[in-house]
Amino acid sequence: MFKVGDKVIFGRVNGEQTLGTVVKINAARCKVRQDDERGTARIRPAGTIWTVPFSLMRLADGTAPAPVKMAPAQVSFRLGDKVSFDARGKTHTGHVTRISVKTISVDAGTGMWRVSPGMLRMADAAAAVAVKRPDGAIMSDILDTYMRLSPENLSCDGERSSSQRRRRGAELATKLIALFAEIGRRVSEEEACRWPKVA
Repeated sequence: MFKVGDKVIFGRVNGEQTLGTVVKINAARCKVRQDDERGTARIRPAGTIWTVPFSLMRLADGTAPAPVKMAPAQVSFRLGDKVSFDARGKTHTGHVTRISVKTISVDAGTGMWRVSPGMLRMADAAAAVAVKRPDGAIMSDILDTYMRLSPENLSCDGERSSSQRRRRGAELATKLIALFAEIGRRVSEEEACRWPKVA
């Protein structure tokens, strides 16, 4: 995992590669301060802040960042699962709406709860033994989500407003985290592209 202060090289594989410094880390991407000038037709000065997916970054010294491992309890939950948990002397039941690295968000009808995965249990015994989807199907969904996160898709070729782009980007980043949890590890865009296609 990248850390604040890391020196990184960022940019698309076939595009311009630029030296930068990580200044903030989110669920699926980092804020990177550009250390060199970037661009040819439109020059971006050093100091410009970019939001960069993990898949388009590498450490400047050539070493690989430590992989992020999902807790086994998180891997067993998926978006939409009906779950229950105990809090404030009561048992609450709801549906999983978001899966992050440390907590799972549950809509319990009376409000949203952020719950440690260790406190959750499946509400239906039948759902607890649900069969895991094949890795190929999950990887296909991961690749599709990465493609939808590309700037041209997020902007809908310039037709979406900046607030619509941000909202759509946040939705897709949340979906990506849920897919990482489902497969049990973080997957780069490059790895998802190389994965054998599902027939």
